[in-house]
Parts: sequence; structure tokens; C-alpha cells
Amino acid sequence: MKPVVIIRGRFYDIALDESFRMATSVLQQRVSKPRVIVYERSGIWATVLGLHLPGDVQLVQTRGLDECAQALAAAPLSMVAVELSDDNLCGVLDLLERLPEMFPLARLVILGRLELQRYEPLVREAGAIHFFESPRDLAGFRQTASNHFAQLPPIKADFAESVWAAIPWSDASGA
Repeated sequence: MKPVVIIRGRFYDIALDESFRMATSVLQQRVSKPRVIVYERSGIWATVLGLHLPGDVQLVQTRGLDECAQALAAAPLSMVAVELSDDNLCGVLDLLERLPEMFPLARLVILGRLELQRYEPLVREAGAIHFFESPRDLAGFRQTASNHFAQLPPIKADFAESVWAAIPWSDASGA
């Protein structure tokens, strides 16, 4: 029995050759659509950030750094916005340290209060791309997020599109 794939209701014979292995590797590398992942305890930042999201970007709100890391693992091209406090400084620095190795295309911005501005040089040195001091200070967030999402590689929307793009149509059509 020949291997067959069904795309958009049509059957296509696929030989187990290099093109089929290529299609399989493309499907294994599939990634979720990037999001803005917000880690905060207050609930204020996510509400205001929702007003400054570019396009059709989804906002995911988390209440802990572990939950934030899980959301990032599910969508590794995302932008992360972390509410900084004296209590979570070490955890945020740890996340910033691991970010380039674990999620090289993700970016992180800091959401802080004016009295935490003393940590800005530290978190920027650790890898944060921006430090917002107040929910009223988010005017530049849309541009920061838009720049991040514009630099990302294109993502295949779904399984069918991934297979469709990977199949060598000139060989399959007999041309």
C-alpha cells in the first residue's frame, strides 16, 4: 500500500523519499503563533497592555514565573512582559539569563514602578529590551512589540499548509 496524504479533501500519493522526510521535518518544527505573555500579580498591566497590542496578537496572562515559562515554551517566539518587584527580582534575572539559550527569538520587557527604576540598568544588562515605569507609560509598547513580531520568521498556519508547502509539486504532478 502506497503512503497517501489527504490535503483539502484530495488524495496525494507520497513516495517515502527525501521530499516526504523533508515534509515530516517541517511538521516537527511547527511552532505556535507568537503572543504577548504577561506575568504580573496586580492585574493592572495586562488590562492596559491589551489596549496597546499590535494587530491580532493574543495576550496571555500568567500569575507566576513558572507559568510564564510554560506559556513561553508553548509559544517560543513570543514577547514576555514581566512585572518586576523586590520579591521576584532574582527569578526575573534567572529568566533573563535562560531566555537566549532556551528561547533565542523571544524578547522580554520589564513592567515596573517608578521606585524600582534603580533596577533598570541591571535588567537591561541581563537582556530586557525595555523598562516601562507605569501603566500610563505604555505608549511605546505597541511599537516595541510590532518591531519584535516583524523580525520573526514566517510561521505556517496549520498542518495542511505545512505539508502543502513541503511537497515538491512539480514532481507530484508529473510535470
